[in-house]
Amino acid sequence: MKFLLDNALLIGKTLAIADLHLGLERSLGEKGISIPPQTKKLEARIEKIVRETKAKKIVFVGDFKDKVMGISLQERREIPEFLKYFQKKLKIAIVKGNHDGNLEFIVPNGIKIYGSEGFRDGKTGFAHGHAWLSKDILKAERVVLGDLHPAVEFVSGRSRAVEQIWIRCPVNRQFLEKKFKVKVNLKEAVIVPAFNRLTGSAPINRKGFKMNGPIGKFLDWKNGDIFLTDGTLLGKLKEFKN
Repeated sequence: MKFLLDNALLIGKTLAIADLHLGLERSLGEKGISIPPQTKKLEARIEKIVRETKAKKIVFVGDFKDKVMGISLQERREIPEFLKYFQKKLKIAIVKGNHDGNLEFIVPNGIKIYGSEGFRDGKTGFAHGHAWLSKDILKAERVVLGDLHPAVEFVSGRSRAVEQIWIRCPVNRQFLEKKFKVKVNLKEAVIVPAFNRLTGSAPINRKGFKMNGPIGKFLDWKNGDIFLTDGTLLGKLKEFKN
């Protein structure tokens, strides 16, 4: 398993990318924020990673598109072309996130779409993170998650900077075994930073931060290691202060 410098995770020959939020420009435009088209830029970034890693498969770990309910005209126009472009080069799987309503209606044939509970591929599970994991993922050694858009905040005087991060943390196996009433093999989780950097981030060391949803219950995230996107280890989350 290797953290890549451009917010992608490489496991063997499989790339995991979270939180593309294709169509984000429409959402920002409705708020009065105008930005240039981003889909081709995201496509070029992924193309570069695929070329350098020689990946054979890519898993989009949720929030592939941005519109929560329904499909925008931009998404309907751009997403099929985006996927067809990469479908010529490698296998594609998509785990549905909380922004991926009706995504299955515009995805080309031959691309596997999994529900929000995710799926297991060998020793690795993939899920977005906003819903409970499938029981099959509990048989894996690790699970790759998105959704959180993790970051840390650095504060010095009046200066403030937010940097995206990776989180690698233990799993509370006893909690999962009690909830699912099965033996759990799962040992760790890797939370991937948002690939689309315009989506905003959640500084996990900011006062008052709380990890909500299922991941807040089954991850021992305070004992997790946090890394900057260049691979620099910052230490344990419980020890990190801004």
